[in-house]
Amino acid sequence: MPTALKLKSNSAGNHQQLQHYELDFVLMSASYYVRVHENNVLARAVATLVESNQGEPVPAFGGVIFCLRERSDINSLEDLKSQKIAIVNQMSFGGYQMQALELLQQGIHLPADAKTIETGLPQDKAIAALMSGTADAAFVRTGLIEAMHREHKLDMQQLLVINPLAEPGFTLSLSTLIYTDWPLAAMPWAPPVMTATRAWRSIWFMLMRGPGLARRWGGWRGRRCTAG
Repeated sequence: MPTALKLKSNSAGNHQQLQHYELDFVLMSASYYVRVHENNVLARAVATLVESNQGEPVPAFGGVIFCLRERSDINSLEDLKSQKIAIVNQMSFGGYQMQALELLQQGIHLPADAKTIETGLPQDKAIAALMSGTADAAFVRTGLIEAMHREHKLDMQQLLVINPLAEPGFTLSLSTLIYTDWPLAAMPWAPPVMTATRAWRSIWFMLMRGPGLARRWGGWRGRRCTAG
């Protein structure tokens, strides 16, 4: 088994490397973490990244379903049947899969019961499709609507959140369950505690070097030094 510390973000080649015991620690998206478990790779999260919203930590994220407030015919999940919905893509956890699960629980199957329009990244494009009239509704991850409002790119009063939910301590617009974001996972063969500490410190240093990322991330949360 490898002993060298190896750090990788979520990428197409990671899954094969995990199956061949080539990685010790992986910073991965929440959806990829679920996929790893489904394929019997028993990764264990030793910490999760916490986003920052106006200086306040946001330890989880979810999805938002919304339309223009002027659309009097769309008020509930049921009303989304046969509508055109702007999504990032079907692989996006916060920009499609979370919302699709909420609809499925109401008996609405995507993409069969509505027309989905894939806009790609960045997620702002899904909002642009809604505002231009290309789509009747849109899916994005939590925090984006508020961020665009602060940047004067969007007036939140124009939007109606569908299936609004409230979570204790969660102040962002929300339509789905919430999930922890970006777990740092340790493989069963990973080195012990001190190496795990090096892992999250190294990844934090890498994140802080990216333009604008220092404002996005608020730190780590959880058992960040207990990989052994």
